[in-house]
Amino acid sequence: MADPVSSSATTLARPARRPATRRPATGASYRLRSWAVTTLLALVGVGVVVGIWWLIALGSDPVRIPSPQIVLQALIDDWNEIPALSFIAFQSGGIKQAVGYTAMNVVVGVGIGASIGFVVGALLGRSRLARETLSPALFVMSTVPVLILAPFLTIWFGTARIVQAGLVIVFALVTVAAVTQQATLDVGERYTNYAASLGARRSLLLRAVILPAIVPAAIGGIRVAAAAGWSFATVSELLGGNQGVGKLIQTMQGLSATADIMAAVIALGIVAVLVDAVIRLVGTWVVRWQE
Repeated sequence: MADPVSSSATTLARPARRPATRRPATGASYRLRSWAVTTLLALVGVGVVVGIWWLIALGSDPVRIPSPQIVLQALIDDWNEIPALSFIAFQSGGIKQAVGYTAMNVVVGVGIGASIGFVVGALLGRSRLARETLSPALFVMSTVPVLILAPFLTIWFGTARIVQAGLVIVFALVTVAAVTQQATLDVGERYTNYAASLGARRSLLLRAVILPAIVPAAIGGIRVAAAAGWSFATVSELLGGNQGVGKLIQTMQGLSATADIMAAVIALGIVAVLVDAVIRLVGTWVVRWQE
């Protein structure tokens, strides 16, 4: 018969088993499932919006609120050519050409503005002299509505393409500069002094500490600038452009062609979502070291 005292001692000496902890799911299969769930939820949301739109259109005049079927048919019929543009706006093409023109203005405008804004923001964050000198001007630019610049750009450059991209450039510059400056200031307070105390040279600080830390914030600023850039580009085309979705909307408004206007807006929205997805994927690849 076993000694109860020794059995108790053996039990106490044996290390207690810890409950198994579940590791977070990772890998390609997990990312694929997550993407599938996200896509499914997005499609459900789109379906709900289209269903509500269809119900509202049932009791409305098609000229004011056309049904989704009418808008889809207008998108198909006017994708390559809209005859009314030749007689009223003296230009050829359809929704595809208008969306492509606006998309190019947005992409180029965001690229130019974000590049300048990134350099300006990093400079303001690293140099006190530059911050005290340029921050007031940047603050004024960020508080003044960007659309106020449209008449000045039209007076200075006429109907040139730079006018349609100018508002996008200014907004992207201000947005990216602001977020990059704040990110650079945060890096200076947290990591720069520590890395310098370990013997890191100035070039290594810039390459290995500052840039990796501020790039994620800059990518977020670029996405915000791109999201707003579609509105600025379209409005500038609507006010004084000779091409693009804004000009198409202005022409179709005079003809009360609501279906064509909604078709152009939907096509531009789809392109905007695709461009944002590309920026997000590129940004994820650039900051893949965070995973």
